[in-house]
Amino acid sequence: MARDVSPDVVASLRRLGLRPRDLVLYITSACNLRCKHCYVGNALLNASESYKASDITAFTSSFTGLRRVTVLGGEPLLHRQINDILTGLVALGIGELRVTTNLTQFFNLDLGGFLPGSFLIAVSLDGHNAAKHDFIRGPKAFDRTCANIGLLVESGWTIEVTHTVMRHNIDHLPEMIRLCRELRVQRLNLHLVSRMGNVLENPDLTVPPEQWIAARKTLEAASTPDGTLRIRYPPLFVSDAEYDALCESGAYHPHAGGSYYADGAGDRVVLYPNGEVYISSEAFGTDSRIGRIEDGRFHENRGPNNELTLFAGDSRLSIAEAVKERVGSEKHPRVLSVSHKRTIFV
Repeated sequence: MARDVSPDVVASLRRLGLRPRDLVLYITSACNLRCKHCYVGNALLNASESYKASDITAFTSSFTGLRRVTVLGGEPLLHRQINDILTGLVALGIGELRVTTNLTQFFNLDLGGFLPGSFLIAVSLDGHNAAKHDFIRGPKAFDRTCANIGLLVESGWTIEVTHTVMRHNIDHLPEMIRLCRELRVQRLNLHLVSRMGNVLENPDLTVPPEQWIAARKTLEAASTPDGTLRIRYPPLFVSDAEYDALCESGAYHPHAGGSYYADGAGDRVVLYPNGEVYISSEAFGTDSRIGRIEDGRFHENRGPNNELTLFAGDSRLSIAEAVKERVGSEKHPRVLSVSHKRTIFV
């Protein structure tokens, strides 16, 4: 089902005081995989929801000074109008245009219609070998994805590997770094698995806070100013004292302070294919959405758990803490936004 997006949606966001500089657009729920860790969840992936290319372009072009736009799914390359969508977005001159894909196939994407570098292609790899990756994503996914990465790199495209850290792969980050070097990929973006979507049925994939902290400290120890592989990762769990120091220094702010990918006080807006609209992806699937698109129009969530209402009550609140998407430990009780990332080179 194609979901309409009328100018009313843009007007409503502005009435709420939002100044989007960072858009996250889940253009379709269609996907060829059913990954064990998918935070979108199989129920939505099976629903065949999508947005029209013309609506995506019109919605995006309504906001000036966009620093970052991310196109996702499902699998966005399955969208029948993916070439029209990307052509329209490329023409807008967005600061960083990203497409996140499992890249098992190119599906409906006509790559020949775009110049290398027209957008960043972020490719999901959840293991350093077929056994680890295919355990999450299904048989032969690893080989197909790596082969297609090779084709893109050979053609001059910029590739970023997106690696979701889970209990089954957290001890293999050095091997993941070696794989990126073998694939001639220069960017590695780490996520920590979220406790939502399909993970609710696969809780053994989750990682305790202290284990994640130990893993990121090992990464930090390997950092070198001469490194050629850029790694971005979320610190996530900190002590009360660390949290206060980060906020006071300006190194960190909750989502109430704006997107982490926008200059100044610009906001993030996230559109899901089922019409739900959020500021933070960490609130997906909860009643903290700011609203919902139905029949092309925006219907504001007037409940007490609306993200904007939560932030108004406590401007230092992390949405992850509010919706309990992540829970810290006794030693590291504060949970930072997953979008707040540090950069190192190895």
